[in-house]
Amino acid sequence: ASFVNSFLAKFIATIVTYPIQVLQTRHRAGIKRGEAEPSSSSRNKKSWYSVVLRLYRGLESKLLQTCFNSALMFVAYERLLGILTSLLISNETDVHAEPRI
Repeated sequence: ASFVNSFLAKFIATIVTYPIQVLQTRHRAGIKRGEAEPSSSSRNKKSWYSVVLRLYRGLESKLLQTCFNSALMFVAYERLLGILTSLLISNETDVHAEPRI
């Protein structure tokens, strides 16, 4: 359950933030609007839909890269936390126990 929940959380976060990352990367690289796209005669008639599609280009590989990694890291964190918690609780009960003579 925690694997699926963390996968879905990262999936949604990546879909929301991916266009921002693309724009930041283009800005840092100094790519101006229209420079990276092939030129066409109907350049002025670009629809909003095609702009959004261009912002999400490459999303599949980003999702594969980040979602599984995030989900596996979360599961590993949960398991490690459970192991450490059980060790600390068992040590705490041993310390407060009456000494055996």
